[in-house]
Amino acid sequence: MIAPGTMLVSVAGQADVGTEADPVMAAFLGFLSKDISAAPGRIEPLAATRIKKARELTRRVKVRHDDTLPDDVMM
Repeated sequence: MIAPGTMLVSVAGQADVGTEADPVMAAFLGFLSKDISAAPGRIEPLAATRIKKARELTRRVKVRHDDTLPDDVMM
């Protein structure tokens, strides 16, 4: 927990992509589902200004889906 209402999720290591469910992702999605069901009024659309800023910040970023992340990068 970072602050009330804020959560940081990170994944360490290289995960195998397969057909098995990821228990961490399943737990996180379960948490989201329960939270959304309990308080649907807290859901708000992403502000257009944030979308614009994200597009500006990533405008020159080239993405290749076959690239692998270096060992020192955590997501």
